[in-house]
Amino acid sequence: MRTHKFIKNRKGQAMVETIFVLPLLFLLIFGIIEFGRIYFTYMMLSNAAREGARYSIVDKDFDAIGHINKVTESVGGVEVEIDDSTSAGNIIVTVKHDLELIMPIVGPMIDKSDGTEDGKISLHASAEMRIE
Repeated sequence: MRTHKFIKNRKGQAMVETIFVLPLLFLLIFGIIEFGRIYFTYMMLSNAAREGARYSIVDKDFDAIGHINKVTESVGGVEVEIDDSTSAGNIIVTVKHDLELIMPIVGPMIDKSDGTEDGKISLHASAEMRIE
């Protein structure tokens, strides 16, 4: 008879379920935000490399590195390499950036994916175009 009374008493059940589900919900939300930042930065680097390559093949006197730095101002310092010494007559523009991870739970998990634990993830994009 005493067990029956215990089973009927469900006060606090919702709170216990919330305690179990809330950390997973936070992990999911923080993960979505951090991956969104990474994807946005990668797309910006990719577009900057493509623009720099296009401007470099059309106009030899154009300052492609300055243009790429201006386009990627919002993400901070980027490293730009322009290689026009390929044997096929192409130009290769590579843009690199170390994105600082800011989310508290997911950041350390993603940080280990590039082999370092410096709080940053290394992103790079390159574009190759034929010199006209």
